[in-house]
Amino acid sequence: MSMPIITTVSLAVVALISLAIITSNKSKIPLANPPDRFQTAFSRQVEFITHGLDVVKNARKRYGKQPYRLITNIGEMLVLPPSYAQMIRNEKSLHFGTTFAQVRHTDLFCEQCHAYSGRRISMAI
Repeated sequence: MSMPIITTVSLAVVALISLAIITSNKSKIPLANPPDRFQTAFSRQVEFITHGLDVVKNARKRYGKQPYRLITNIGEMLVLPPSYAQMIRNEKSLHFGTTFAQVRHTDLFCEQCHAYSGRRISMAI
């Protein structure tokens, strides 16, 4: 076999494997406002800024009591219906207080003050 044929076949195999990997990672949860054929996710984010309430209202009508994904102005979000509240209420990994305590925004604030003034400022909130 000649070198161009081997190269072409190799590229085709790599492209098919890449396509299979990309399509296998798709979520089974539907996307309420997917980008159109020639539209990007960023354009949906910008569109959500102006028509967000309509998008959410239509998604609620369409999916009812099912979870769905939504492209918002800050990225993709998972929207859960109220019936899931009891199920996730006691989930430790979703506890707001624990997560917020781990972030420690006061440390970030103090680091910014330290960089600005050259000394560390302690602050209790």
